[in-house]
Amino acid sequence: MKLKTLMTINAIVAIVFGVTFVIVPAQTYSLYDMTADEQMLLMGRLFGAALIGFAILTWMAKNATDSDARRAIVLALFISEGIGFVVALIGQLNNVVNAFGWSTVAILQSRRCSGMLSLCCIAEYIGLRTSLNRRPL
Repeated sequence: MKLKTLMTINAIVAIVFGVTFVIVPAQTYSLYDMTADEQMLLMGRLFGAALIGFAILTWMAKNATDSDARRAIVLALFISEGIGFVVALIGQLNNVVNAFGWSTVAILQSRRCSGMLSLCCIAEYIGLRTSLNRRPL
């Protein structure tokens, strides 16, 4: 899968979840069989705002040429989605949310590992490119 496609999918998923958490957090929580008090509603809206930021970042960066900035964005997304995956998985295994919570686990894992792209980008980020891919100056 190409980076542009992965970032487009990432942006679409993030904007959908982000907007729903900002606009209707109580209804979004109810999908997971969670009840929300005022503090949870605030945290949900803040989470939604962060997701909208990720959506804008990935949408705007999808056409970026190979650069340190693009590699940093991919690495940051890889790490944040990896942490999110572990947190969601632990919550799911401890029955914190209903079966719909598996969708969050699946989304985070599929975005993180799609086509092994993230591992290739990390290898590229830390400078493990082969000399065949580099042109002489």
